Amino acid sequence: MDNSTPTLGYSEFGDIIKDWKFAVKPDGLATKVTISEAVVRDIEKRFWYLKDVLGTRINGREYMPDELLRFEGEECELLLPYNGLKDLGINIYESWSSFLTVLNHRVCPPSSFFIIEDSSFLDEAGNPNGGLVDHYLSVCDFMQLLIGASDHAERLDEVSVRSLVFLFKNRLEIPVEYGTEVLGDKLDGFSILRDLFDENSHIEQKRNILKEVLNQQCLPIHEADRLTHILNNFGLFSARVVENYHLFVTDFSFEDVRKEYEEKRRDYLLKIDEIFSSVYTKLMGIPVSLGILAVRMGGLKNFTPAADFFLMLAIAVYALMMVALVQNQRHSLVALKQEFKGQIDRFRLVYTLKNDKIDEIESELRERSRFQERCLTAFFWISVLLLFFVVGLYCKQVFPEYWEIAIERAKELLDSLKVLVASSSSAT
Repeated sequence: MDNSTPTLGYSEFGDIIKDWKFAVKPDGLATKVTISEAVVRDIEKRFWYLKDVLGTRINGREYMPDELLRFEGEECELLLPYNGLKDLGINIYESWSSFLTVLNHRVCPPSSFFIIEDSSFLDEAGNPNGGLVDHYLSVCDFMQLLIGASDHAERLDEVSVRSLVFLFKNRLEIPVEYGTEVLGDKLDGFSILRDLFDENSHIEQKRNILKEVLNQQCLPIHEADRLTHILNNFGLFSARVVENYHLFVTDFSFEDVRKEYEEKRRDYLLKIDEIFSSVYTKLMGIPVSLGILAVRMGGLKNFTPAADFFLMLAIAVYALMMVALVQNQRHSLVALKQEFKGQIDRFRLVYTLKNDKIDEIESELRERSRFQERCLTAFFWISVLLLFFVVGLYCKQVFPEYWEIAIERAKELLDSLKVLVASSSSAT
């Protein structure tokens, strides 16, 4: 019999481990049973392939399976030693964590293996029995793709790889380190990515696109966590690689992109300038109004009460118009910002390789918009204060008695508010 290939299938072996409730021990898998004729018969039937490695202990002494019947009713420990199982060709591991501590398992799966903690296995024919095994095999396939695209692989031997180095704009090192947390979900979009790299066209361009996306996603991440980050966010990673390649094969020109977003930038700046040019021109009426008011207060007596009223009314109407105008321009600025944000988001989605330049332009325009928003806010409150000042001054001159009464009522209201605030503060 060729001991390198087990004749007992991994599925049957898993059933034995589960049905007989074998537990992990330092030297092997162990379980305890009470000896009976049925138990001995079942051992002979189900452990036929494992009989050469199966240990049966009663009170600490070893016995052959055919000797057990004379101990009927006593407790017997069954032991499957790890070394014996491996001699039979069964690659057995206590857990996924212990399996992944073997460096070469992170990039290349063994021909077959069995994980005790969840009875996962890859059988001798290469058939997986569950989702975790499928996900692990996909991760290994992706690791082979990364090794092929890397500029240098630090190896311990032909199979074991410690880290990968990618040279593209920056030197990027990705240690081959990941744990069981990456096996929970499948690699979304990996089949599309694998088919893309299996095509024998634009090989060097594909490698460069892959390295560019790796740089974007991994450089900000701590070195030891980079591979885990890629595997946990694989959907985004694969989508960016595929999108960038499709842009390349459709004769995409980065110079055209630069011209487009520079044109949009200029258009955005011109629209902002138009808004404020119109505001600045109309706001020139405010100092003119203040000059007329200053002349009136300076002692000229040729103004009639009717002239005073119409002068006050003209300034008040002008101030109201300026308030409405500034508010309208603020709304226009908000609409422009939303339009530009939509364009920026579209650029980021379509032209992922130029995100750095797009971020720079967006930051510049955001600062300029904030400055203009602050200016508009200041103009708004200046216009409001001008309105209240002119109306108040006119009322004071025309209705001095009512003005004094209004001032007194305002002071009383203010004092009441102060008392209310003080009492609330003390109560708190």
